[in-house]
Amino acid sequence: MIPLRAALRLSGASPRLVAALLLATALRGCLTYEYEHEVWLQVDGSGAVNVTGRPALWTAFKSLPLDESDPEAMKAAARELFEKSGLEVKRVTVTKRRGHLYLFVSAEFEDVNRISYTPAFPDLRVGLRREGGRLRLDGSWQRPLEALTGGEADREGLMAVRFHLPSKVYGHRRAADGVERGNILGWRQGTAEALDGGRLELGAEMDERSILSSTVMLFAGAVVLAVILLAAALWAVVRQGRNVHVNMTAIRSHFSPDNIEGLQVGDSVFFHVTNLEQDWDVPHGFAVKGGKTSELLIMPGETCTMLWEPKRPGVFPFYCTDFCSALHQEMQGYARVSPADSDVPLRFGIGDTAPK
Repeated sequence: MIPLRAALRLSGASPRLVAALLLATALRGCLTYEYEHEVWLQVDGSGAVNVTGRPALWTAFKSLPLDESDPEAMKAAARELFEKSGLEVKRVTVTKRRGHLYLFVSAEFEDVNRISYTPAFPDLRVGLRREGGRLRLDGSWQRPLEALTGGEADREGLMAVRFHLPSKVYGHRRAADGVERGNILGWRQGTAEALDGGRLELGAEMDERSILSSTVMLFAGAVVLAVILLAAALWAVVRQGRNVHVNMTAIRSHFSPDNIEGLQVGDSVFFHVTNLEQDWDVPHGFAVKGGKTSELLIMPGETCTMLWEPKRPGVFPFYCTDFCSALHQEMQGYARVSPADSDVPLRFGIGDTAPK
């Protein structure tokens, strides 16, 4: 890392300019607003909105007359305004910051397209539509022409409209800080400019699938793939000439696979059996009826191999030979042996998915 002094010499910038830039960077994302709409949007158009602002700015931008000497009356008036606009009000508070009162309302809506032109949002125009496989958000914010007078003593500071978007953003209409952490787009202007009729143009293009659903689908796909790969590694029956390898698992109280067909007289069948038990004292046995070799005893986490060479066609059971649970006698399966050079395909299955 280059020391700060060296960086200043290399850049030719004055220390005062660099300090100002560093301060601006540090303050980015920590701005406070005198009046703000903050919207959490879902891909189906539903969502939530928080509106915060000085009472005089509520009057100037939403034509809501408020008496700062009566906070309870202010809260009741704001609640009534949002409820008659069709929103479900969740919280209304009055707080004090730097000696000024701020009225805060949090509410939920079912369709963002229906909140424009309502009594609660005479200053906000917003629409969400699907277009070409993507979601397009368009809108604007501006003080309504018919708004009540007020707020002239509150011209300092900034106002903003911010959207927390639900999916990947492909483009936006000159958001102040681009796509911020948390998938946020924000537009802002000076409060004085807003009082004078300044207009914010809002817009974004995004994926029609939410980040959450995409993440869940990706995770589910990874899990399914992992299961498939695990099954392929642990449950497989593969022929290599006259050698057949059966990869099998054992866990209370079944073998997987438990039905195999397509074996032939003269094959050398290798059963590779893995004990999946988590308890250290639950071994499993394995034997094939009519087999000429001794049974296997497989400890938890262990894989053992048995060679079986069928001498005649038929259906041969294989089973657990070590008592493992009350369902021990259910722990069995069947191998179907066909005559040598038979055209019966090699297949395997589990329970209801067993070959017919």
